[in-house]
Amino acid sequence: MNLIGKTIIPGLIDGHAHARLWAASHYLAWGVTTVRDVNSPSDSAFSLRNDLNLGAVLGPRMFSGGAAIDGVPPTGEGTGVATPAAARHAVDQRAVVNADYVVISKGFTAALLKPLLDEAATLRLSVAADLGKIDALTAARAGIVAIENLSGIVPVEGWARLDSARIASSARALARTHVAIVPVLVVHEALARHNAALRRGRPRQNQFVREFLRAGGVVAAGSGAVGPGLDPGAALHAELALLVAAGFTPLEAIGAATHQAARLLRADSLGWLAPGKVADLVVLDRDPTADISATRNIAWVMTRGRIVSPDSLRKTWPR
Repeated sequence: MNLIGKTIIPGLIDGHAHARLWAASHYLAWGVTTVRDVNSPSDSAFSLRNDLNLGAVLGPRMFSGGAAIDGVPPTGEGTGVATPAAARHAVDQRAVVNADYVVISKGFTAALLKPLLDEAATLRLSVAADLGKIDALTAARAGIVAIENLSGIVPVEGWARLDSARIASSARALARTHVAIVPVLVVHEALARHNAALRRGRPRQNQFVREFLRAGGVVAAGSGAVGPGLDPGAALHAELALLVAAGFTPLEAIGAATHQAARLLRADSLGWLAPGKVADLVVLDRDPTADISATRNIAWVMTRGRIVSPDSLRKTWPR
């Protein structure tokens, strides 16, 4: 294999995905060799995870928390809980099927946070959150390890009303808790196209993510795919471009989709090109440190030491 003029990066990690069987080869074709699945139906999510990780299906490595734990009534695929005992039981159910972590969703209430976190800690499960009824700083100080979608910082339409000083101080305060964020800017960008208030707030979201990073916070890149208008794999490259537009260097953006996302997964064998790490990598035709769009110019992908051609994968997709 001729690598003259090529650039090699670690296999990309989609830090916020809703994985589906049909999307597996799409991820690989775009250089995504690992996905962190959040809030997918538990039965299908864990079945797909097992098939992917055992090699029965060609696709990325997969980590999953199954269905999110939510309030009552639950939204989407979530499991609704209304009491401390129910919250603990929901965690136990995920531990029994070997979930990689636990995710709580927008309807989950502050009153149930401590019993859920205590049970998760006993079972050595980390907890991530897509917040709605709990603010981000409270959740982070309680022990949440990752905040999805910039949730809980301000109401979605409240970003435009914040000034720069408030954004900077909020970002620094959240970074001091050592919580990670998975901003999923590509979803916010899509929503902003159809909502003037959200559009006015987008620069503030960019500032928050930039200030959080500069304050030492961990930012992992995620795409929200599979979702409306979000193509699995391709959407992660759009996220990288948005991170750069927000003020990240191309290397920082790539780091968010490699070793920082691996850190969130507690998977230190992923996200790096080094002896002893897994053989997941992407060979690019151009240098992404000069232009982040070069991450889309993929010559070939290696997953678990196996070389796959993006063009060959695309030929198998329905037309």
